[in-house]
Amino acid sequence: MQISAAATAADKAKVDVLLVPAFEGDNPLAGYSYGETLAKSVVAGLFEGKAGDLVMVAGGDAVSANSVILVGLGKVDEFKLASLRNGVCAAVRHPAIAKLKYKSAGVDLNGVIEAVGTGKKIACPGASDTVSNDGAYWVGQAVAEGLELGAYAYTKLFNKNDAKLDAAPKLAKATAFAKKGSTPLKAGLADGQAVSHGVNLARDLCNDPNSHMMPADLAKVAQDESKGVAKLTCKVLQKAELAKLKMG
Repeated sequence: MQISAAATAADKAKVDVLLVPAFEGDNPLAGYSYGETLAKSVVAGLFEGKAGDLVMVAGGDAVSANSVILVGLGKVDEFKLASLRNGVCAAVRHPAIAKLKYKSAGVDLNGVIEAVGTGKKIACPGASDTVSNDGAYWVGQAVAEGLELGAYAYTKLFNKNDAKLDAAPKLAKATAFAKKGSTPLKAGLADGQAVSHGVNLARDLCNDPNSHMMPADLAKVAQDESKGVAKLTCKVLQKAELAKLKMG
């Protein structure tokens, strides 16, 4: 998936679906310029912004996107990055995304970055480690992981007429919208994609049947993945070399 960042207005973006993360409260969409108009499309009480809340509505007059998916993040003072990652992941896997054959998505991150903060290093929200980075970086990493992991589907060996292919997300492009923290946001998106690539590669290797993942196949995967990586070389050892090195 092609993931980029933009400082333009999310509500004006020409995307198929716009993801709008929002914190729990009496009016979860209050922080968005288009929130009041968008809220009119939501049945009262259906979306409260609680972690795990997920509601899809038509873009209507509120935004240019065809559809909007509201993603609940929970209380702002109890925010965990996992809520954003999991929420975006769930949104991407919404059945309507595949059914409507949506190929582009936007994520409005202005509210989240405003709450988390940017311009200074902080610990990862909700994590127990002590690694620190810019708030926008953490947000970008979580969003990229949510997008990539949510869009994953193992389809390599499926028949082209298999119904499961129709149920798989078709998103090919996503844009993260934020007016602040552009540089750290982009860095976070890049790292999140790198992590997700590794996870999805592992998924492919595990899903491949034994007949399609022999030792030689695994060696080729390692060689392909190492190409273009600075200061990394990959050498495949044959049986005689393994025996000489007493490697089993």
